[in-house]
Amino acid sequence: MSDMNTNLNEMAACVHAANIKWWQNVDTGEPIKRNKGELIALMHSELSEALEGERKSNDEPCPHCNFQATHYRGLELETGPVWICGKCYKEHIGHKPNWLMDDKLPNRKMAEVELVDCIIRILDYAGAFGYDLDGALKEKMAYNATREDHTHEARKIAGGKQF
Repeated sequence: MSDMNTNLNEMAACVHAANIKWWQNVDTGEPIKRNKGELIALMHSELSEALEGERKSNDEPCPHCNFQATHYRGLELETGPVWICGKCYKEHIGHKPNWLMDDKLPNRKMAEVELVDCIIRILDYAGAFGYDLDGALKEKMAYNATREDHTHEARKIAGGKQF
């Protein structure tokens, strides 16, 4: 883990500074105490939105070029809906799209934007409460690298982790 150059604590401070308005009373500008449970629930909601985006995606190869891409887009053609890769989509741009992309960043998949929203909420939370994410990440990665329950052998035994 010594080669991992993270700046999570700096990122947390930066995100929190950008989001400080959410930590202030809108009428008085005075700081407000945020409910930690509510803030963590909002992180959950972003993950649920990412899940919804993934549920409505299609991971089949593009029927036009057989390219296995990460971004599949749905087109409503005369013959019905078809999922194609982003490259082939450009050739059909005149058709009405019917896929679930992000509503604020329409060039991005909903899931990736919602994951970033969750990261932003996590960093904001850590910045507000002074959490040492850099240290915790490095320690946790080092710990996970040596965990016996993370080995293939441990996964094969009864009661072993399957996923």
